[in-house]
Amino acid sequence: TDYETALIRAEEMINKIHGEIAVGAKVFGITLGQLVERYIEHRQKDVDQGEITPERLGTIRSQLRALLRVKSPSLKLSELDADSFLEWRHMRREDNPNVSKVTLRNEIATIGHMFKWSFDAKIQRHIPALRFEKIRIRGDEVGRRDMLTDGPDGEYAQLTKYFRTYCSAKECPDPEERYRREDVRDYILILANSCMRTGELNQLRWGDIKTLYPPAMDDAGLEVSLIKIEIRGETSKVRNSRTVIVRGGEYFKRTRKRRNGIFIDDDDFVFPNLDGTAPITDRQLYPHWYKLMEAIGIPKKDYKGNQGRQLSFYGLRHFAITRRLQDNSIFDVAQMSGTSSLYIEKHYA
Repeated sequence: TDYETALIRAEEMINKIHGEIAVGAKVFGITLGQLVERYIEHRQKDVDQGEITPERLGTIRSQLRALLRVKSPSLKLSELDADSFLEWRHMRREDNPNVSKVTLRNEIATIGHMFKWSFDAKIQRHIPALRFEKIRIRGDEVGRRDMLTDGPDGEYAQLTKYFRTYCSAKECPDPEERYRREDVRDYILILANSCMRTGELNQLRWGDIKTLYPPAMDDAGLEVSLIKIEIRGETSKVRNSRTVIVRGGEYFKRTRKRRNGIFIDDDDFVFPNLDGTAPITDRQLYPHWYKLMEAIGIPKKDYKGNQGRQLSFYGLRHFAITRRLQDNSIFDVAQMSGTSSLYIEKHYA
């Protein structure tokens, strides 16, 4: 009878609930905001154990903040299904019309991983995997961030020329502010010569500097100062250590001299925060970047916001890679920059 059938189904449901309780599942579910919090806690353990970098976790946080702008943090997971984010591209562009396809693809990867982890961890039991609309990205939409133009009259040449004014006592009479400006100047010059990622330079310590070679002449007859650096795997995006010989030794030497005997022990950061206890931060760096871009005539939309070229410190790595390819093999530049030869060939050569 219908009554007996209902009893059987009710008993099956009760057994299912008891089973879920036994394996740790939450019967009444959690909210999307609570899931994000638990996932961030999980990924923080990956940082603590050296599986991902703090910068990578920062990116994950940013991606999930975007998720919680699109979907309410108070939304119950039980109200979602495998197709709830199928049209993520359209949903996200209602939040930000200028978000790039590359950013969308990376957000999809993070959101998808979070839901798969939550299913495997028995936090929720009804969505083993999310489905997303496929995002097709052309070759010219992938890869590198915009960078300053090169050449005798290019933006990089204008920037390095303007450093003399920006760091002068006349332009900046406050010694403490001038000290920070000089740090930013050398931070930029090192990135533009070494092919390092910003996270790698931020976490570089004086003990990672192995050899400062005497000045030498390059193939173009220009004097260069080479330096051997050990980039530790735990500070690298790809988690692989590498030892490289790169240009820019004179900027390290000048920075160390400027420290005047303070913050130069092997464990000290090359570019520390104000009290020397942690790496320099974006909050300290970017106000200078904006002033410098404005001073050399870069339109604001190209260095602040999502609509223009998105010029940033990270673009200096791509500037350095492009320059090094002019007089080095793809293999050598890949090793120097900590990426694959295939990636260099696809995006630069």
